[in-house]
Amino acid sequence: MVVCGATTGNDPPAELHYIFWNQLEVIGSTMASFAETAEVWRLVCDGKVAPVIDSVLPLASCAEGQRRLEAREHFGKIVLSV
Repeated sequence: MVVCGATTGNDPPAELHYIFWNQLEVIGSTMASFAETAEVWRLVCDGKVAPVIDSVLPLASCAEGQRRLEAREHFGKIVLSV
């Protein structure tokens, strides 16, 4: 399992005993530096890198997007359009 966006503070409400008891493996990563983020943004703006988009679905079809994710029927991002 990969979780993104856990940068809200130093004391997460994690119940670590579940990680130990279930013998889960947790891999962490830090965010990029400002210089690295700027470089990636420059590459995106220059059209040299782009995300792989599997499909764009209307927000009303979010259940279908979730189904596709769970069934592993996608390659790339599934985008919900508001």
